[in-house]
Amino acid sequence: LKLFVRGSGARYEGPRQIESLDAFYREKLAEDTNYEDNVATKKAIIELTADNFAQMISTDFSFVMFFAPWCGHCKVLMPIFQELAKQMINTDGLIFGTVDCTVQNSLCLKYTIKGYPTLIWFEDGVDKDSYIGARELNMMRNYIEQKMKEAKPIATEAPPIIVEHEQEQMTEESSGIDNLLNAKTFTQGVSFEGYAFVNFGAPWCSHCQKLAPIWGRLAEKFSQNKDIRILRVDCTASESLCRDYGIRAFPTLILFRYGESKVEYNGSRDFDSLYNFLVSQLEFFGDDYLLQQEDEIKNEL
Repeated sequence: LKLFVRGSGARYEGPRQIESLDAFYREKLAEDTNYEDNVATKKAIIELTADNFAQMISTDFSFVMFFAPWCGHCKVLMPIFQELAKQMINTDGLIFGTVDCTVQNSLCLKYTIKGYPTLIWFEDGVDKDSYIGARELNMMRNYIEQKMKEAKPIATEAPPIIVEHEQEQMTEESSGIDNLLNAKTFTQGVSFEGYAFVNFGAPWCSHCQKLAPIWGRLAEKFSQNKDIRILRVDCTASESLCRDYGIRAFPTLILFRYGESKVEYNGSRDFDSLYNFLVSQLEFFGDDYLLQQEDEIKNEL
């Protein structure tokens, strides 16, 4: 008699009694310290493809990680995602899935995956939300539990909660370099007769950290031009706002003209490229006269 565990064989030479055989079996499995972890992870996470995606996420709740094998951030997140799936494996109606975008390109195009990793929350097969919080186990678990709680039918309608607060006004004094917007100030910040270039990011995002000094320099460049605003949004503090604008990757840079979203910038994130993009957009819409302020300021200096 020989027991094989993942290709490795062990000969059994003991008594042929069920108790002895069972003890031998358990002993050999225990020697493979990763066995239970590997089995649990395999069961906990479903590898999704174009062929099985629709069927698999038709369950009540699905949390799906879109990734690429070469992506450094994905490599860091994967073991955390696996541990999360193992911890919640017995949660009714919940599945965890992964999509390799280097193989399942059509799926990733369908869900407009712009960066890796991207985590999307599905309910009954419908894309409901993108997770944009910290990629930490407890944070993601709390997010899932909250989403499932929100989806449950409420027996009685709770009375509306009315919160009174003072209106925040964006004046020239408060609209200094590198304006930080939130859900309350966003509409007022971008809705004016001019251009607003908005950086949607997160403090933990390394690409955002790299962009920060460049963005600050760009804000300083236009600080004296009342028709051009360089703004930013912290999506960890203003999650609902970022969801409303479909933000799924950081940083996402969107140019607003007269309060309307016009162009998402996908070019290089160096100062010259960002500046030239702004100039080209103003020229395209016939608003390049707004740049005359820059020349006037330079002449005064």
